[in-house]
Amino acid sequence: MDRRQFLMLMGGTSQGTRPSFGVGADSLTNQAVALPALEGVIRNNRLYLPRELLPASTNVIITAGTQRQLLMLSIENWALMRSKILALPGSAAIKRVVVGNARTEPVDQDGSILLAEELMEFAKLKRNVNLIRQKKGIEIWAA
Repeated sequence: MDRRQFLMLMGGTSQGTRPSFGVGADSLTNQAVALPALEGVIRNNRLYLPRELLPASTNVIITAGTQRQLLMLSIENWALMRSKILALPGSAAIKRVVVGNARTEPVDQDGSILLAEELMEFAKLKRNVNLIRQKKGIEIWAA
């Protein structure tokens, strides 16, 4: 699986290496629309999400992406994405990075999520992060 295929699994595009917007769907036409990047803050290895990005569920999957970013997905979307990644021929390195680093993390009442130190180092995350909404999840990029 190459980068383009992986981005398509996330519901994004293969344009550029560090997006400044996400791709969503217009609720009336179901056409792809650009969504602005939002900012998040990390304190004591906890990611604090803006209110509009708080997940409905109490647990999310956090994993490494293919471009030094992290991915946050619902458990349902992760199950679909994981099965598609594992079904692809070859690309053992991508499978090891993305599937091997997946962790289930609880979302606290204040909307924060614990990020593993290894994942923060992988994505070079510091205090401020950019949050990119995709159809199937959220990308977390170093600011």
